[in-house]
Amino acid sequence: MGERLLAEIPRKGNLFVITGTSGSGKDAIIRILQDRDLSFHKVRTALTREPRVGEQHEREHFFISDDEFLEWRKAGKFLEWAEVYSNRYGTPRVEVEPFLARGEDVLLRVDVQGARTVADLISDAVVIFIAPPSADEGFRRLAGRDTEEEIDIERRLAAFEEEMAFGRTGAHMVVNQTDQQEAAADEVAAIMAAHGAARLDPA
Repeated sequence: MGERLLAEIPRKGNLFVITGTSGSGKDAIIRILQDRDLSFHKVRTALTREPRVGEQHEREHFFISDDEFLEWRKAGKFLEWAEVYSNRYGTPRVEVEPFLARGEDVLLRVDVQGARTVADLISDAVVIFIAPPSADEGFRRLAGRDTEEEIDIERRLAAFEEEMAFGRTGAHMVVNQTDQQEAAADEVAAIMAAHGAARLDPA
């Protein structure tokens, strides 16, 4: 699938890794957390896919070309990177290292492959796995995305059980029940608070 590189970095803040199956509602939960008065930096990852409806360059992600991605990788700008579903994804160092060094909490949203790498190399990273209430519901949500090509759907469904196995063994599991995203966000916020993070922003 690709290479993953993650450097050990001196840090004072907490690194929270949000991952889960496709169709689990990770992004929706993160948006809810961002709308609350919680203090953390949401990492903007670098992607080679096209923006989805409502996404903007340098707001949700850095949308860059394949050539730019390879240049960033060659220059050592990524903590980790991979090729997933025919697209390249990477975590820019500047989105993580300076924030952790200043004592800020950082929230990184990555696929299960990336979360596994982070968990292996950074022992105190807190991995939070978002799951749908059932495989059928996860597949229904995924099939409802008009931005996904059919081949991607098939690949994602094939990876579902492997992803769930990681969530059961290597992470805090949060089940995102249908139409209960606020409750799932509450669970995630509680996990973050239990690790001394998600403090109310004094500003």
